[in-house]
Amino acid sequence: MRPLKFKFWDTDYAEMLTEDDYSAEELGVMLSDHERYVPRQYTGIDEDDKEIYEGDIIDFTVFDIEDNDTQYRGVVTFAGGMFQLWKSVESEFYGSDGPFELYWVHLQDDELKVLGNIHENPELLEVEHDTNSAGGPGDHEEKRAAETAL
Repeated sequence: MRPLKFKFWDTDYAEMLTEDDYSAEELGVMLSDHERYVPRQYTGIDEDDKEIYEGDIIDFTVFDIEDNDTQYRGVVTFAGGMFQLWKSVESEFYGSDGPFELYWVHLQDDELKVLGNIHENPELLEVEHDTNSAGGPGDHEEKRAAETAL
């Protein structure tokens, strides 16, 4: 059985609190104040001596017997009574694939990598833009403004 451990994202101070930062009495307050403290439960899985918590962002590979391995990035989410990897905080789907069960990914991927978490590193889940394409999200508005100024 895994130990029951938590980290908390303190929304008032924008900082992560670990077990060393709070007492047993404070734990009860933190678990009940969902507006200020966002709980992050320990999954029971360690990767490269790093504990994996709910809200962590992970790179992983799904291996195929025909060598059609696929690279993914996802956020650890507790849903359906288990820890899963979702494409984003809002969406569990990777195209036609649904969420991946974290324990299954851990067992079949020896290169699982924790990159950060959704509170301190939300940019890790953002879609990367091709530099040879039309540009980033704000570029279209800038081009329209330049065209109307002419």
